[in-house]
Amino acid sequence: MKTEPPPAQSGSASSRLDQDAQKKRYWAEVAQTDDALAEDALAEKNIEKLIARLPNWAAKAAHFIRRPRARWVRLPVAICLIPGGLLGFLPVLGLWMLPLAFLLLSVDVPILRRSTHRFINWLAARHPAWFR
Repeated sequence: MKTEPPPAQSGSASSRLDQDAQKKRYWAEVAQTDDALAEDALAEKNIEKLIARLPNWAAKAAHFIRRPRARWVRLPVAICLIPGGLLGFLPVLGLWMLPLAFLLLSVDVPILRRSTHRFINWLAARHPAWFR
């Protein structure tokens, strides 16, 4: 993933300082990209470990719902779970629906995906027995 920084151009001392600053920013962005990719890969691995702990019928459903073709199922279910989670004072409905809705939405929404992956990785560090 790493590529060469932008080419240096000859010039005055101030332009060299600007070039050095550009190189530092460039390499910082590359490092962030690599960290994000590693974080995403680790989260996917942890999610697969959690799915492996489910009963067969639930694991099959989880694998189906995570496929890209299942977007037409995933989004409506997630959107229905959000109001159901807000009606937590009713029987059966409850706050358990909100995290499930956000997990489903995170497959399609990059902003939610990043925070969900961070949460999954935090959870794996906090409770390693759940991810064996």
